[in-house]
Amino acid sequence: ALVDRTGRHDLGQLRALNDWFLKFELKTVPDVAEVASIGGMVRQYQVVLDPDRMRALGITQADVVDAVQRANLVLKYAAAVTGDAEMISRIRGEALFIRGFCYFEIVRRYGAAPIRTEAFDPTQSKDIPRSPVEDVYKQAESDLKAAAELLPPDYSTGKYAASDRGRPTSAAAMGLLAKLYMHMAGDELKQTAYYAEAIKMAKAVRDMSIASGYPKLEPDYMKNFDEPTQDQSNEILFSIPATHSPGQGSELPGYFSPQGNYSGGGSGGFVSVRKDFYDRFEPGDKRVAFGSAIWESWKNAGGDDYYYISKMPAGAVFVSQGTWGEEWGGGAGYGQYNYRLNGRAIYGSPRLYSKKYTDPVAQGKDENGNNPIIIRYADVLLYWPKRRTK
Repeated sequence: ALVDRTGRHDLGQLRALNDWFLKFELKTVPDVAEVASIGGMVRQYQVVLDPDRMRALGITQADVVDAVQRANLVLKYAAAVTGDAEMISRIRGEALFIRGFCYFEIVRRYGAAPIRTEAFDPTQSKDIPRSPVEDVYKQAESDLKAAAELLPPDYSTGKYAASDRGRPTSAAAMGLLAKLYMHMAGDELKQTAYYAEAIKMAKAVRDMSIASGYPKLEPDYMKNFDEPTQDQSNEILFSIPATHSPGQGSELPGYFSPQGNYSGGGSGGFVSVRKDFYDRFEPGDKRVAFGSAIWESWKNAGGDDYYYISKMPAGAVFVSQGTWGEEWGGGAGYGQYNYRLNGRAIYGSPRLYSKKYTDPVAQGKDENGNNPIIIRYADVLLYWPKRRTK
């Protein structure tokens, strides 16, 4: 029996000590096949996550917990190793960036939350009280500021090479700090003094761009969202690497692509671009160009041909009009405009669907390799006063 003769541990702590430490040590003893835990109090915790947001980004509950724990482990062991000081600093910077990003995501989605800045030790209690919202923001700020000091500025200096694209840079840390300060100045904390801090960080990133050419706006806008090319974009400061592996890719196209576009990852056609929003763009704007940024035509799961109604092919004869829901109304009222072309049925859609989240080689929506983008240089410039951005 496991007995605490000091009286300093409750039944839950003793059970945790047994389950997460002693049990594994005892199983290394010769002829011991199994160690069963009987009695004690098994601690239970409930974390409420936003399933829609996490599913869209391809993030699981385990990912959130693992990211913080792994960052803490890296920081723990980086402090103990010796060797290439520049490489160790870079690794510490990456861990601080990830931890800061995670706490930023946690606080703006769930509010007050426990803060853990050391690697979890099974002998410790998991029962950590929630810290106030401001404290969680401060932790994210502290981590990102430290990361900005340690990370290389781009992928050609320091310990980064071209093959390291995807890892965070100091520009990514400062850009995320600018975004964090905007949240702190806004509804979350209502401390408007942070607007000046956001501008300062945005200016620092812009100054880096002027001095070195990184980061910079992508001349071919849609390359930021094209799965084969986005990893080389100098505009993307940080994104979540996606994979083609079944069940592990982003589900963003499941919301934003046309219904039944399975060659691009599959979709329910739930969310389209509002027509009044589209009409605000100037003619020729690449961000809403048909064919590259907006779907002009596609096939549904049955192989039927669909076109945006203003892009119907020459010779198409109108037959009847379908009933549609609003652009933001999900699949409600899904129908189509019916046409005939050379003796066969084709269909027209009045909905504008974005091509930003499409992976042409995906065979299912959960195999989409298009990286969900966290922050771009274009986002950072929006935090810079408009009169200066011009």
